[in-house]
Amino acid sequence: QRFQPHCVHVCGHGNARGIQLVAPGGADVDLLNSQGMAQLLSKAGIDCLPLLILNNCESAAMASALAKFCVVAHAVGVEGDAIDSEALQFAQGFWVTLFKSGSFVECYREGVRLAH
Repeated sequence: QRFQPHCVHVCGHGNARGIQLVAPGGADVDLLNSQGMAQLLSKAGIDCLPLLILNNCESAAMASALAKFCVVAHAVGVEGDAIDSEALQFAQGFWVTLFKSGSFVECYREGVRLAH
């Protein structure tokens, strides 16, 4: 049976060009851009991911691009800097609400409410 996740949640560092990839030992390797993320999901056998959360700096453009090209059904990204404490609060609000209600929209709203 093929693994089909409902959500991928990426936390880390990034910028407008992509998500920072780090090798074991801490050396920067590369940046994963939206095309690279689409290829990664495709290689994993994921046809259309229901939800992608990019909880890193300047990830809103990548989230929009992936949703626009139907790689993901729903995508959440960050405009500007992702402050660690706010990112943690968002994640906590999102996941706790998901386990209670199952509604992505409700989870997003609760995550945003707790982060601000």
